Amino acid sequence: MSESEEECEDDIRRRQLVENSEHVVSEDEDIEVVRMVTECLARYNNYEESNYAECNDGINDGEDSPAIGGDVCEEEDLTDVLRESKIPLYEGARSTRLVAVLLLLNCFTVFGVSNACADEILKVVSELLPPGNNLPRSNYEGKKFLRMLGLSYDSIHACRNGCCLFRKQLADALYCPKCGQMRYTSENSKRAMKVLRHFPLIPRLQRMYRCSRLAELSKWHATRRGWEGNIECVPDCKAWKHVDAMYPEFGSSERNIRLGMALDGVNPFSTQSLSHSTWPVVLLNYNLPPWLVTKRFFLMLALLIPGKESVTSENIDVYLAPLIEELQELWSGVDAVDVSGEHGHRNFKLKAILMWCIHDYPAYGLVSGQVTKGYKGCTECGPNVTTRRSAALGKNLFLGHRRYLSMSHPYRTQGRAFDGTEEWRAPPCPLTGQDIMRHARGREMWLNASRDNKPGGENDPVHQTGVKRLSALYDLPYWQVSDRYSMQILCSI
Repeated sequence: MSESEEECEDDIRRRQLVENSEHVVSEDEDIEVVRMVTECLARYNNYEESNYAECNDGINDGEDSPAIGGDVCEEEDLTDVLRESKIPLYEGARSTRLVAVLLLLNCFTVFGVSNACADEILKVVSELLPPGNNLPRSNYEGKKFLRMLGLSYDSIHACRNGCCLFRKQLADALYCPKCGQMRYTSENSKRAMKVLRHFPLIPRLQRMYRCSRLAELSKWHATRRGWEGNIECVPDCKAWKHVDAMYPEFGSSERNIRLGMALDGVNPFSTQSLSHSTWPVVLLNYNLPPWLVTKRFFLMLALLIPGKESVTSENIDVYLAPLIEELQELWSGVDAVDVSGEHGHRNFKLKAILMWCIHDYPAYGLVSGQVTKGYKGCTECGPNVTTRRSAALGKNLFLGHRRYLSMSHPYRTQGRAFDGTEEWRAPPCPLTGQDIMRHARGREMWLNASRDNKPGGENDPVHQTGVKRLSALYDLPYWQVSDRYSMQILCSI
């Protein structure tokens, strides 16, 4: 018998195994798998053990599974998904195909196994198992199988220069309306020049409250017991209390989520000679206990901005647009279900707020739209910074630090120990969100006033204010606050 005929027979055996309900695994030990699937895909008002038993009975009998709590799942048919989760790996196996795929792909991810190596491992394991087994033959096939659980992302075509994203009004465009670059590598190709990977945030936050264990962890900040006046974790900081004071309705619900955003450019190839810059955008959930916030399992990848060209101050807002839109929707509230809550109080409006950003100083300049080098390189002082060029060092010197001392401090009169002058000026007022918005709009008006006004020109207002543009983060309603502990100041912490 030839190899092709053997492969055909194996495919027939696998197809019969999937279609034959007698071989569906129905042991009580698989209740956790059924629980995971139902919690991932369905919106329920009642989560009882009897519901899981009903689901199992419905699948084994080949009937439609009942809608738990009178509701239905969002996208996929719950019956088909549960049936897939109960199919054995091979005839007589104690483990299901879903469990095997989850364990193998999780192992590949944790230990950084390449796609080529994962394909070979799956082929070898499949050959060791009995003929007709349901194990995927490739890494791609396994990931495609898990898409039914919602583990997927959106591929958004982007301009090569980062001018725009080909979506919404530009979904069918073939050329960038700003720079004229082609969308695809050639006229007859459907391969995009650059692809932005967007991992939807809202479904992941909703899924956290559908899992009873994660739902309890998401409300840890409200149930913990700490010492009054001590800063033991993030809920004790001024920023957390500031949000509660500014938005009492948001702070009154323990289910509302507080997020932090971290982004920076990395070289994924670990080669210093390559100037390749890929930018991952990661979100942190500060509702969780502090020992879990930065764990790899709870870090949420929101965007993956591709290289090899580096992200610039002009195109960073273009790439952040999908995430900003989700954050705006989360501030208004989305429907969610907390399976750990009391009966009758599980449906609620889930809200989230982006409290701050975490990055190094150059990346801070890209995100905030402010200058982080040169004469106006201090984002805290802005126009009030004191700078002098040192010809001997060939660097800019930031002076005037004695202004922050008390008026009676002896250092104010010791000019010979510093720059040769006495210092009697008051401390500079830090920039507020309103100041940044005013300076950014003023520069935009200056650029649009005449074609001769070019960025970086002699009369460019950025030389005086240190503000180049208004960041896309100011599209968030809560980012436009003007007091000392505003979000734009906390962005630099």
